[in-house]
Amino acid sequence: MLGAGTVFFDVAHMSLLPAIVPKERLERGNGVLEITKNVSLLAGPGVGGWAVAALTAPIALLAHAVSYLVSALLLTGVRAREAARRSERSLRHEVAEGLRFVAGEPVLRRIAVGGALAMTANSVCLVGLPLYLVKEFGVGAAQYGLLQSAAAVGSLAGAALVARVTTCLGTGRTLYGSAALATVLYLPALATGPGWRLLIFPVAASLFGVVSAIFGIAQLSYRQRITPGHLLGRANASMRFLSHLAVVTAPAVMRTAAAP
Repeated sequence: MLGAGTVFFDVAHMSLLPAIVPKERLERGNGVLEITKNVSLLAGPGVGGWAVAALTAPIALLAHAVSYLVSALLLTGVRAREAARRSERSLRHEVAEGLRFVAGEPVLRRIAVGGALAMTANSVCLVGLPLYLVKEFGVGAAQYGLLQSAAAVGSLAGAALVARVTTCLGTGRTLYGSAALATVLYLPALATGPGWRLLIFPVAASLFGVVSAIFGIAQLSYRQRITPGHLLGRANASMRFLSHLAVVTAPAVMRTAAAP
């Protein structure tokens, strides 16, 4: 149930922002949301650990549940102009319409394919990276935590810079440039040797966080800008479905790669 609620919330918040923020400020609005999310991801584990230690686990879980209630109450204060549109068609037709729109837009189609490939690669890396760092580099638990936080710190910088970058370069150059840089920044992670691990990997991870945040926010803002309002929710849901479907394929990819 929590997972289903998260899906509805994520699609809804991506679809609601254009009704609140002018189109020319979408990158800035999405950047602020991304900064808020990454600050929560950085601070959350530490706060959660303190809450469990100080309040016990059941009280910490109760506080977590209350936080969702507070979020819902705060959202009731959002004022947005949305055109109500009822459809008599079935859910299957609604889903198909969203998929057709994404498939029919060349840029969105490329973003969807690229996003699916990136999600597959990230899923594989999330499984293999801890083993790689611990076995090859001898990284301890504390060092591993710091290395993992490097990308999140970079994402904060990317979210803060995305509006300025898209203004200077334009959306197209921002998308293609950030995707190309993200690909290149995977390579330094392959460097081995104890003399390099504490320098190359966190720097590359931080820079990867910067460009991946820029790409993610730029493509979302572009999608929000070109999609008709009545299709935005379906288009966002379709893009999310296509990209996250790749996560399901990641185990099969790893089994194939590991096969003799």
